[in-house]
Amino acid sequence: MRRRVYNPSPWLLLRDILLGMSFSIMVYVMVSFGVDEAVRASSQEAERILRDSLQRAAVTSYAIEGRYPASLCHLENTFGISIDHERFVVHYSVLASNLPPIILVIAVPR
Repeated sequence: MRRRVYNPSPWLLLRDILLGMSFSIMVYVMVSFGVDEAVRASSQEAERILRDSLQRAAVTSYAIEGRYPASLCHLENTFGISIDHERFVVHYSVLASNLPPIILVIAVPR
């Protein structure tokens, strides 16, 4: 009895190689987009948390001292808020001591 040997054509081999490569590239692209989205969401969440904690500290200062803090340094020193100045730009503007300050937190692009 003779054995049959499967001998695929070069076109079938090329097709299989191209399908494998395209699948690998597709998986790589999907993982890359997922990681980028996770980093972006994390940065937005950190920005929101910093803004909320600054606003809470300003309101707490108003409740304790009877006026809103005149500067961002006062919030950092008195309430122990740490700001990563390399990662965020914080704009703190006070109109009057009895009006809430305008607090803007902007993430620095990397």
